[in-house]
Amino acid sequence: MFARHRLKTPRPTSYQRLQQLLAERQSAEAASRVITSVEELKKSFEERQQHT
Repeated sequence: MFARHRLKTPRPTSYQRLQQLLAERQSAEAASRVITSVEELKKSFEERQQHT
């Protein structure tokens, strides 16, 4: 992770803070989506193994 928002401003502006929060939320949502799809893949794989 690059800490670009911490260049020379000790306190980020509200606009920068908003952008940072938005980026953090988006990456958190993406991570939970990946976890969900991995769990669904595992579930469908286990169900397929039970049928054979």
